[in-house]
Amino acid sequence: MNAILDGTLLIAPGEEGINSVELANAMIYSSLLGDTLELPMDGAAWEKKLNELIAGSTIRKKTVKVAAEDFANSFRK
Repeated sequence: MNAILDGTLLIAPGEEGINSVELANAMIYSSLLGDTLELPMDGAAWEKKLNELIAGSTIRKKTVKVAAEDFANSFRK
């Protein structure tokens, strides 16, 4: 907030945020491979691995039917 209001420098600029995401992705990918890898990581290889995991997934999302009741009634006594 101070950066917006007062021009104070950010503790962690946006460029650092994307590096954190890459590091997290690299840790997951390395674990899946069972091997170390170099940074910057190979984004195309990571995407391919994610697509393989998605294709092999057996998880199916359930559809939940929401009742059309008056939500406000739950607060009335």
